[in-house]
Amino acid sequence: MQETNSREVQIPDVDTITMKHILDYMYTSTYQFPGGETVHPTAYCNHSTYALLHGPPTAPQIFKRKCPCAGKTLSASHLLLHVRIYTVADYFDMLDLKAFARQGVIDVLHVYWQYEGLDLADALEEAFTSTLDDDKGIRDVLVDAMKMHPGLVVDEGDVEEWFEDHPEVKARVNWD
Repeated sequence: MQETNSREVQIPDVDTITMKHILDYMYTSTYQFPGGETVHPTAYCNHSTYALLHGPPTAPQIFKRKCPCAGKTLSASHLLLHVRIYTVADYFDMLDLKAFARQGVIDVLHVYWQYEGLDLADALEEAFTSTLDDDKGIRDVLVDAMKMHPGLVVDEGDVEEWFEDHPEVKARVNWD
């Protein structure tokens, strides 16, 4: 009854920034985080492998593949925000928002998979502790990214430390 009189709803464990983006999505069918860089809309994709990132500038032209993130504004710092929105959307059973947040995670991992400030261990912790075990949507995206990039070096060892506490996930990645 107090919520009715005060016109406030309190949702525990959801920070105001995450809730703001969820409300943005509810009203506009999208949300956008501040900051980031726009992926060049016409360039060939050079994000998928280390060789393309660090090879000659013309190397991506060999594959003639447009980047799936072309025109999107992304930042490595967006990874954890997308994961948090996904977990809240899962709690409220907002399937479209879950799909939108999942795609955001895919995009950030595609472009920033090698970035040292990715906070992948924090994203793993949030995804694997805040979603139900049978909800594989965000979990599979994170595991698949680590499978695709076996030399993934991020967080100065935080991911390896996280794996020590979660051997079942490490077994799914199977780097050995």
